[in-house]
Amino acid sequence: MLKTLAVVQARMGSSRLPGKSLRPLFGRTVLGLLLERLKRARKIEAIVVATSDRAVDDPIVSLAARYGLQSVRGSEGDVLDRFQQALFEVPAQTVVRICADNPLTDPQQVDTLVEYFENGGYDYAYSNRPECGLPCGVGAEVISASALRLVHQKATSAQHREHVTLHVLDHPAVFEIGALMAPPALWYPQFRLDVDYEEDLAFLENICALLRPAPEANWTTPEIVELLLAKPDLLTLRDEAHSTTLVTR
Repeated sequence: MLKTLAVVQARMGSSRLPGKSLRPLFGRTVLGLLLERLKRARKIEAIVVATSDRAVDDPIVSLAARYGLQSVRGSEGDVLDRFQQALFEVPAQTVVRICADNPLTDPQQVDTLVEYFENGGYDYAYSNRPECGLPCGVGAEVISASALRLVHQKATSAQHREHVTLHVLDHPAVFEIGALMAPPALWYPQFRLDVDYEEDLAFLENICALLRPAPEANWTTPEIVELLLAKPDLLTLRDEAHSTTLVTR
């Protein structure tokens, strides 16, 4: 049994940006860039891509295979069941949950979170919510295998089946929950680095182009924060583009 397994949830069926997992980004795809970065996490022993059993998601399975990674497939809406299946296929003590629309997830931040989780004896810990302070899209979630199995048994609502760990957060008396706070130098929750709209892709492409040359895309969160502090116009342009697009939708 592995100590730590990362499960990346990915699908093509996004209403706001269809096919976003395989949209081009920094000479790769959104999902491909994420997988490359995650492979550098010291605390992750294996990565499984969890996608749906719909034919539209066949290319996600093919991409995972090109990166030498295993996939599991199941209900598009029951993401929790896909995670349970991944844990069955690749048994582990701990599961790291990461979404494919966070291509700049930082492997160093993942390692820090896993260490925090282990040292604190938690059932579940996270660093990816606004109250933790990190830029949106660089943190992650960690849950013990036993807690994930319990959630799989107990969660019944569609919302809890889709959002995997929401049942834990809604039952704080049942689970030991830890929230890893960002250091002051990285406390910028207003910086959004996830992919929801076309404008986000253009924004991230600009960031990748302006960061230090790194064919392996191994930029750290401090580097990204430093760039955004030095070039606030990048954020302004992205936000203005969002506002214009939302008006026309």
